[in-house]
Formats: sequence, C-alpha cells, structure tokens
Amino acid sequence: MATTRRAVKREASEMSGSDDEKNSQTIEGIKMPISELLTLCKTIVESNGPIAKRRGSSKLSSALEQNHFSIPLNEVEESFRNAYRYSTRRDSITCEFMAHAIMQRFTRGDIVSLYPDFPKRPLPLYNEFLVLCGHKNLFASPPPEIKEAFADLTNKNRIKAQEIYERNVREFNGKLEQFLDEHMNELNDEQKEYTRKQIIDLGKPTRRNVKKPAQKKTAYDFFKQAKKSKYADMSDEAREKKLQKAFKKLKADELEIYEELASNQ
Repeated sequence: MATTRRAVKREASEMSGSDDEKNSQTIEGIKMPISELLTLCKTIVESNGPIAKRRGSSKLSSALEQNHFSIPLNEVEESFRNAYRYSTRRDSITCEFMAHAIMQRFTRGDIVSLYPDFPKRPLPLYNEFLVLCGHKNLFASPPPEIKEAFADLTNKNRIKAQEIYERNVREFNGKLEQFLDEHMNELNDEQKEYTRKQIIDLGKPTRRNVKKPAQKKTAYDFFKQAKKSKYADMSDEAREKKLQKAFKKLKADELEIYEELASNQ
C-alpha cells in the first residue's frame, strides 16, 4: 500500500513539473507534443482543403482552432515552421523528397514568372501618371490636386500617361504571346492558362477609370436638410415620420422651391 502511494505521489510530481522541464524533453524550437505535430501534418495533407493550398509564407494560425491544441496557436505555428526547417535540412532529406518538392513547384502555373524571358508587367495607368507628375514614391499617398488632375481626361499629363500605358501594354501583350509560342511544347495547361490570364485588356476599364455617378438629392432630401434642427429631440425613426408627414403637407409654392433645388443639380 505504501509502495502504491509513493508511486502515485511520484507520478503526480512528474505531471506537475515546470514548463521548462517539459520543454527540455522536446526538440528545441518545437513546443508542441510530437503526436500533435504529426496529427496537424496528417490533417493538412489528407484534407486537401484551404489550409493545404495556403502558401508557406502566409499565416497558418488563423486557419487553426485552439481547442485542437494544448499550446497557444502562435506557438503551434512556430513549432510547425521549426519542424519544417529540421525536416528540410540537406542532411535529413532524400533525393526523392527533393524531387517531389521540385516537381510540385515547377509544375505550378506561376512558375513561368521566374523564366528570364517572361515579360515584366507594365506600370498601371495611375502609377504612370504619378511618375509624370513627379510623384515618384508610389507607396506614399499623392496630394489631392494630383488625384483631381487624374480624373480630368483633358489634363496634359493624363493624356501622355494614357499613351505611354497603352504602348507599354501592347508591347507586354506581344511579349506574352511570343513567350507562349516559344514555350508551347514545354508548358503544361496550368502554366499556359496562367500566362494567358496575364494579358491586359485595354478595353476593360480600370477601377480608377470608373467613376461612380454622384447620387442626386431629391426634393425631400433638400427639405430634410433645411429642417435639420427640427424634431432633434426625437428618435431617428420618429423624426423621419414627422418630417415625411410635414413634407406631404407642404403648400404648392413651398414644394416648388425644393423641387427646383433638386432639378438644378
């Protein structure tokens, strides 16, 4: 009996060991139990879902659920990446492993962008315009007057930027077609499709070219604007009902004032 109590006491003592002691029993840099790490890897490989398709540079922790792990998600991600580094050391892998990794990367569509003769995408129209205006730091927000000038299709720099952009796009599209012709026999379908999708359609308006038409105010909107201090102590819903009722009771000459404001926008 005494022996059993000592064994239980020893087991409880081992279970309540400090985190430092627990961590010292794992591989350096891997804070999660190896069984959890392998379960995570198996889940990613077998699910073939969104997590499996994520790039290695993207955050993994945002796609995981905390209740599946015994440590915080940021430590799960750190452990996963450290385990990958251990697994891909050249003295730890076989040529078969290397061949699989190369095949996976070099059969993907976007690998063509690494080819030396794959053309570089031209600057967007807006960026071309900013350069012409002397605003060369494309990561900094331009002053309001430059934004307004871009919206003016008669602006000298805007016209010149459009000419440069269209010339560069035609040249880029031509080089893409040439790239496809010269590599037709060695590219797979995914790579051909990726290349074709890079072709820029000059007839398609860019987001900055499409300006949302300003929504015109109604006669009632102008009436509400004139009465903005009226019924201010009421709730929004009650005030709206009061204003609508008052608007419907306007005399013809009063209503005409607001309708004229609406028509003169």
